[in-house]
Amino acid sequence: MTAGLSSANRICLDCGYPLKRLRENRCPECGRQFSPQDPTTFAVGRRMTRGWMIATWFVWLYPVLWLVYAHLVWIVAWAFIGHMPRWSLDDPKQISPIVSLLCGVAMITLVGVPIAPLIGIIATVRYYRLRRARTGLGILIQSGVIAIWFGVIVLARVDPLGAVDWLFD
Repeated sequence: MTAGLSSANRICLDCGYPLKRLRENRCPECGRQFSPQDPTTFAVGRRMTRGWMIATWFVWLYPVLWLVYAHLVWIVAWAFIGHMPRWSLDDPKQISPIVSLLCGVAMITLVGVPIAPLIGIIATVRYYRLRRARTGLGILIQSGVIAIWFGVIVLARVDPLGAVDWLFD
């Protein structure tokens, strides 16, 4: 048997369970059958860890989380000044030290917004290579992610509360 197909490198196509030291050619986690002689019935490589999967979803949802955070900063500022913060009238850095700190964190984390899609693409490609997932599903997920990013950009521009504009003031 070749090194690439050794039982130590095999993982289940459906659930990613390591297929080593098994008594039968069936995944104990999900029940999917595989043939040790047919490399199309299992994936070769390392298991996609839960941490990687969570990180992948976090990266894809990063702009949504940033937009929610920007609005939370706006709400905190509203609580401090007693009225809705107004663009060009209520400076976020002069309302209170807490609001100033939260604005600083928002500006620092904003740096990740253009970097996150690149990391997300790399993580998604890695995920689909490890899982040998169907291409149609990958395209559907990528389309959904692009729709999320486009929606966030549109929401940031047409923000009815003006929280993003206020934050950048």
